[in-house]
Amino acid sequence: MNLLKQCKQLLKTRCLQNELAYQISYYSKLQNRKIISLSGKDAKSILQGIQTNDMNLFSQQSNKAALYTQFLNPQGRIIFDALIIRPQVVIQGELKTKEDEYWIDLESKQGADFIKHIKKYCLRKRVSLADFTNKVNVVTVYSDLIMQQKEQEGDYWNHLDASIYEKTQDEIYTQVCYTDPRCSNLGMRCIVPSQDQLQLDKTIEEKSQDIYDAQRLVLGIAQGSEVADRLPFTVNLDFLNGVSFTKGCYVGQELTARTYHTGIVRRRVVPFVLGDNQKHQLQNNVINPSGVNMYDPNFNESLEGESMLDKNSNEVGKILYNKGNVGIALVKYLERGSNTDDLSFQAKNIKGQLIYSSWLNQKINEYVQIIKEKEEKAAMF
Repeated sequence: MNLLKQCKQLLKTRCLQNELAYQISYYSKLQNRKIISLSGKDAKSILQGIQTNDMNLFSQQSNKAALYTQFLNPQGRIIFDALIIRPQVVIQGELKTKEDEYWIDLESKQGADFIKHIKKYCLRKRVSLADFTNKVNVVTVYSDLIMQQKEQEGDYWNHLDASIYEKTQDEIYTQVCYTDPRCSNLGMRCIVPSQDQLQLDKTIEEKSQDIYDAQRLVLGIAQGSEVADRLPFTVNLDFLNGVSFTKGCYVGQELTARTYHTGIVRRRVVPFVLGDNQKHQLQNNVINPSGVNMYDPNFNESLEGESMLDKNSNEVGKILYNKGNVGIALVKYLERGSNTDDLSFQAKNIKGQLIYSSWLNQKINEYVQIIKEKEEKAAMF
């Protein structure tokens, strides 16, 4: 079957289903994050030239709190991925957004290398670099209440009462809460000063970070060392609101733009669940927003790097990472149908199944439509 026919079949069979309704509310403290502050008059221009997203979105959208982005090498491969956040301060009881300071939220074990990397671009620039990791806590919050609100991905969660802070002339950093800029199904993310207490409804209970990681993986969202040295679109940068095609030049931009405009991404990150237990059977292979009901922490075998084989022993893809029985893999997704046989695989003699949240399902269908249009245009010449 040629690629155009594959795309048409995918658009027919991968229909978007309604999410299953689950009442899930929790928060998790993320212990594996580092917060780096870059401040000064040149902070924005430095960041604009070394990562994939557009810093001008902060000035164009007053409610924009955070962007997802990737820092690439000149060959277009990922060095780091991160969230860029605009911090907020209170001065004399008034809440204000810092205009010349940005916080970079990235995986903690990449922090030292990131500081070395960004220092190369700070020489003779009007900027200051500081590690805020010990001054703040990173918390993620998920609840049905949050999902019902109208805040867009990356927007401030506008429910902070500035009157709780002392009215002084000094700037006091406040908690910054916003809808996760990658995907709203990840809920709300908060950067909270160490001396502050995040006030949450009593129905929102603390869970381990493993629950958050399982939710992230089931949604098909890779991060940190999982994406390092890979090409941006294979880890769904375009699906995660992480790239601008209009901002102009940045490090690694040439290959990234060429791939988007003229190429086809044949492998992408797709989530999976291991085991053939009935409780993991999915209705039409579409999961609820959180996906945490699928997570089995008792499965403790790492399958990283293992090949995934279909029923005919053909390679479906390779596993990038798994936590318990859920994980993510680089998959030849254009060759997969939507019936159970096409989604099933074995890795190291362990059965598994590819899964698609309706969020990922929609994004893939949109991209398949783009491929279809490219091929139809090419056929005209």
